[in-house]
Amino acid sequence: MKRFNTAPYVVLLQRIVNGFRRRLAPLLRGSFWRTLETYARRIFTIAPHERRTESLQTIFSVRFFVSLLGIVLLALVATNAIWLLPSLNIIKEDVVKGQIAVAERARTAIPQFISYNQSRLESTSRAVATDPKSAKHILEIFVSENTDFQRIVYIDAQGFERIRVDRFGYRELNTANRSEEVGIQTGFSGVPYFGPIFYSRGEPLNSIVVPIIDSNGNTSGTLEAELSLRTMWELMTTIQTDTGFRVYVVDQKGNLIADPDPSTVLRGENVLYRPVVQALIDAISAAGAKQIVLPHDFYVQGEHLNDAKNNVFVVGIPLANLNWGIFAEKPTAEAFAARSRTITLAGAAFGMVLFLLIIVAVATRNVIVFAGAVSREQEHIANILSNLTAGIIEYDRNFRVRMINSAAQELLNIHSSDLIGSQVLPQWLLEPDRRALAQLFFANENDSRTEEAAVASPATITVTVKQPLERNLRVTTLPIFTKSEAVTYVKVIQNITQEILIARMKSEFISIAAHQLRTPLSAIKWTFRLMLDGDLGALNDEQKDIVGKGYEANENMIHLVNDLLDVSRIEEGRFGYQFAKYDFRGFVKKTIETLQIELDKKNIHFSASVPNDIPPFLFDIEKLRLAFFNIFENAINYTPTNGTITLEVTKKPGVVEIKISDTGVGIPQGEMTRLFTKFYRGSNVMRMQTSGSGLGLFLVKNIILSHGGDIHIDSVLGKSTTVTVTLPTNEEKVPKSEKVFQESPNVSSLLHTETLPVL
Repeated sequence: MKRFNTAPYVVLLQRIVNGFRRRLAPLLRGSFWRTLETYARRIFTIAPHERRTESLQTIFSVRFFVSLLGIVLLALVATNAIWLLPSLNIIKEDVVKGQIAVAERARTAIPQFISYNQSRLESTSRAVATDPKSAKHILEIFVSENTDFQRIVYIDAQGFERIRVDRFGYRELNTANRSEEVGIQTGFSGVPYFGPIFYSRGEPLNSIVVPIIDSNGNTSGTLEAELSLRTMWELMTTIQTDTGFRVYVVDQKGNLIADPDPSTVLRGENVLYRPVVQALIDAISAAGAKQIVLPHDFYVQGEHLNDAKNNVFVVGIPLANLNWGIFAEKPTAEAFAARSRTITLAGAAFGMVLFLLIIVAVATRNVIVFAGAVSREQEHIANILSNLTAGIIEYDRNFRVRMINSAAQELLNIHSSDLIGSQVLPQWLLEPDRRALAQLFFANENDSRTEEAAVASPATITVTVKQPLERNLRVTTLPIFTKSEAVTYVKVIQNITQEILIARMKSEFISIAAHQLRTPLSAIKWTFRLMLDGDLGALNDEQKDIVGKGYEANENMIHLVNDLLDVSRIEEGRFGYQFAKYDFRGFVKKTIETLQIELDKKNIHFSASVPNDIPPFLFDIEKLRLAFFNIFENAINYTPTNGTITLEVTKKPGVVEIKISDTGVGIPQGEMTRLFTKFYRGSNVMRMQTSGSGLGLFLVKNIILSHGGDIHIDSVLGKSTTVTVTLPTNEEKVPKSEKVFQESPNVSSLLHTETLPVL
């Protein structure tokens, strides 16, 4: 037995690859085939370090390989034959059906065209029968209005022409008696007649004869009209434009009478030399000789060379009542493109399977290598997760835990061996050992959810747990998407106990400092007031100016202290809202009256629009007045003298919308996201001589949120600012507890926001 020699088979493989490459070049890039060649060489070449024994090499003898290749080839040929031959037949049937459908469109439209024109001619014959004296006028109108007719002739009951109206001005009557003509005789018998194709001025025309029946029911003559087929040419052009098929019509002699190219018709071209045309005309003639009608589904098919010497595939169907044939043709390569693709696909599949024997060996080796790499990568990711300080829990939509890292186990005082594969249940809130974990998923033990709510973006809450120690945890839920659907979820757990403690200490410090400053500032205020009022002696103008500036600066400090105290109360959740139903229109009116002095100081043009039909609704009149004072204060401070401020209140379903617009300095677009944060002031107003603490909009945002409303600001730098506030008129929409605006993801904004209860 000969040893395995790889060289001949590598050459054979290259030849097969090159052959398929030439055939499939439009479909596959050459680099693909070169890769296969490389793999094949690596398989057929036995590396020295892979050679084991002499017997292993002798197994792969020439005879064995050739036998195996022959079996595979026979199996492939048989497999391809099973599906390829029926597929090719189906493709041909579909092509024929498609071309029949296109030809059928013409077969439907042509009788409609002829019937329509015949009906117009019959209508004219009735008009002539009714008013014979006006016959000439009626026929002239008919020819002028019906462009499909070239000529119309009025023939009396004796067979003589009485009136002839020609579109080209030829009106000389034929003096011969025409009563013996077939069409005239048919018309005298009271039956319309549609004659064969004849040519006039090189154009194919058709003769239509209809009887003129008087009021007594007698035939008093006939109307003979010459019908132009140009409309049919336009129909063929339309069909070609819509479908891409060339559709043409021939008469019983094989003459072209309608075609997308009118020049072929005007040349009087005869296409009877085409086998498909000859076959259909023969069938129509044979059916006429036997006085039978061809079946509606009768068709002929075939191929021939067109004038451009290109092979075209043609399908023809009869227009039996006229003895015409309708043909639809298309270049064979285009018509049977699917067949070519199918054959190419079959060849490609045939070649591909041959290479599978080679690729499987390489793939097996690669799979082993890849599995090792995946294992190392998984170990690497596991090491990263285990060393993270943040807790990570992965679970599916049914709350079944799939992974939990060591940090999460430590924060929640649980062990992964007890959880992996387990479904987290609301009842765990009642179990001390698993309560902390359940708090991340459910608000209380009566929560009936069985699936995670759909979330499109990360959602963050804070949770307070007591096991093993009391801790504040920030939990962010992240959906893990496959395409557009979330398949798993990850909870990222961070211990923010220390950060919350620091934030609380800062808030308490601000509160204490503000309280301590309030008393001396009040004393300073009254001292300045006594001096300005002259109770401590008269002051000259310069002294009054200095004391006045001191008084104003002290007032700003008192205002800042009050704002700090308000912020502190809001963050501690004890701002103390007192809700009741008030008349909003009256509230707006009193607010405007309070601000009128400040408006007059800068000569600001102010206008307000408040509807009368706003019913009383629930709000805290003092807190809401504070919010609107801050909004108007900003508008007045940052609107130049002689500017404009407008107030527009609109009643909408379930809410009241308030828009406050000004023509002030505006807000830089890059700073819009920071508007409602504490101590923020626009970079453009910092250069202006205006006072402010930067706390006003933070207070406004929190007051509006605690009313169940919302606030939005639009601004164009240097031109205008519009503040839009919406307040609910339904008291059920007003929160039962105070809400604190989350100015950022920092812990300080989460102290009293969406915090789950301690269990």
